[in-house]
Amino acid sequence: MEENNLSSNSLARKMYAIFDPCQHAPSMTKLFPDSDYFTYHTYREYHPTKEEFISTYGFEYKEDISKINSINYRNLIIIFPTFDNFKNIATDNERLTYNLILGMIRQTGFDKILYFDNYDFDYDLKDYLPLDTPNLYVFKRCYNKTQKYSKNVFSFPFLIWGRPKDIMWRFIESHDSYKDKVVDRVDKIYWSGSLFIHNNELGYQIYCNRYDNYNMISEDVENVPVPANEFISKLSSYKFGADMSGLGNPNCRTLELLISRALVIQQKNELQWPFEDGFLVPPELQYNSKEEFKRILSDLKQNSEKYNYYISEQNRKFDTYFTIDWLRDYINSIIFEKK
Repeated sequence: MEENNLSSNSLARKMYAIFDPCQHAPSMTKLFPDSDYFTYHTYREYHPTKEEFISTYGFEYKEDISKINSINYRNLIIIFPTFDNFKNIATDNERLTYNLILGMIRQTGFDKILYFDNYDFDYDLKDYLPLDTPNLYVFKRCYNKTQKYSKNVFSFPFLIWGRPKDIMWRFIESHDSYKDKVVDRVDKIYWSGSLFIHNNELGYQIYCNRYDNYNMISEDVENVPVPANEFISKLSSYKFGADMSGLGNPNCRTLELLISRALVIQQKNELQWPFEDGFLVPPELQYNSKEEFKRILSDLKQNSEKYNYYISEQNRKFDTYFTIDWLRDYINSIIFEKK
């Protein structure tokens, strides 16, 4: 593997410029500290002001996008939900930003360009990005194990926008908060969230009916809404948590369940995780009907040995793969792989 010394002071240029116009992943600075983070709070109306951003994340971002070039930085990281720019609700600002990003990708001189697409659902990026660009590596949030992508597209289901902080920042920051809270949990399964119907037929058939999804589990889950800042703490008081399909794959709930150390029972999906057998939740803990959900939950409640095995395995994966070192090493193993 090519040497990648992030702390070297001998480099005239910083290692990375991070361009994150949507402010979806300030956490990328945790993986790559030898970097400058560029964004702007005017991209969308709900983005925090610069002062609010500093208060939340503890560092100041840069806004002069003209400084992002190969004279100042060796490598470029871009985080962007690409398909947002092709929906019928896309704003002029979104389309302008997309064109700006295309210009950055086509700019010569960067050693590596890392593009993190964190759009909610699966689609083929070859329709929207110049994937034949040399030294371009694309990391995809929703990487479907049944699909075939270009050889420079890889799974990265760790980046999800969230409030007050993005989910990767949260699981890094709160990784061990509930690690020792494994006794005296309520022997029930918890779920709480919003219900909706999402139907996007523009280019890709993206449909999610959370009312139907909730009807599959409603008889068995305990649904007690709490404020967002109390949600993970609430989850941590239960032995089980339901991961119902929603707006995005994975969604924030998936990662919040891992933080809480509640055992995840998950609605079936085709998401490819970049470790071991490609599963975060084993197939035997995934359901696709009311009957399957009831059977899995009943079996785990009646068999403490089985519950202990699965929660131990889940926590092992969380402790192994959801860390700064593993995430950085995974990315580096791809972009610095010897040809």
